[in-house]
Amino acid sequence: MVKPVAGEVVVIPFPRTVGKRRPALVIADLPGPDLILCQITSRAHSDAFSVSLDHTHFERGQLPQPGFIPRTFHRRNKSPELRNPNSRMERMG
Repeated sequence: MVKPVAGEVVVIPFPRTVGKRRPALVIADLPGPDLILCQITSRAHSDAFSVSLDHTHFERGQLPQPGFIPRTFHRRNKSPELRNPNSRMERMG
């Protein structure tokens, strides 16, 4: 499997989501199999650090519904089990 690169959306199981796979944005692809990810959720977050997402934020592909990136980041030390090669974020900011 090809390692995802920054800007791609992947689908992985997150801690505390027993068996469910969730979309995540790859923030950085580190040396080896490591990645830094931020979870994408459909639940709105009201803090100043959360970011809302919709179809206009994607270079190609899209989420099935509007999403939000909460203020937490995750480090993953292996490649995601599932990948959506058609979803890629535009550079923001």
